[in-house]
Amino acid sequence: MSQVSIKTIITRLETFATSHKQINQFGFGELYNISTKDLLYPYMHVMPVSTNKIGSLSKLNLEIYIMDLERGNNLLDIMSNLYMIGNDIVTEFMESDEDYGFSINTENITTNPFTGKFDDLTAGWNWKVEVDFIQTNNSCTIPTK
Repeated sequence: MSQVSIKTIITRLETFATSHKQINQFGFGELYNISTKDLLYPYMHVMPVSTNKIGSLSKLNLEIYIMDLERGNNLLDIMSNLYMIGNDIVTEFMESDEDYGFSINTENITTNPFTGKFDDLTAGWNWKVEVDFIQTNNSCTIPTK
């Protein structure tokens, strides 16, 4: 596992989302900053929650929301399809440390369904994941004068 930054992780998740054929838009940041009325669905939103550091190993806790508009009687289809998209994300990054320099820890993933959570009548899944990556503690890398 090589050293990476949080920006690298989020950018890689965004690249995955924009290349996934079932995700139409990606967002990052606090949930209260999004306006679902202007989104292209299905939508993936990543929100950082916290980090833990154990030596040079950092653990970034993320919440990944995957949502779509609820239209009529399609709730079961939405929940099923979006769960599979979430599983695609976990599968892509679960053993990716050699490819990307980070990986999703698959031992403690929580998924929660939601409906009617935002401005529009949306439904989907909230995935709580932990991303493991290396941030070395080396005073030689500190940018000082």
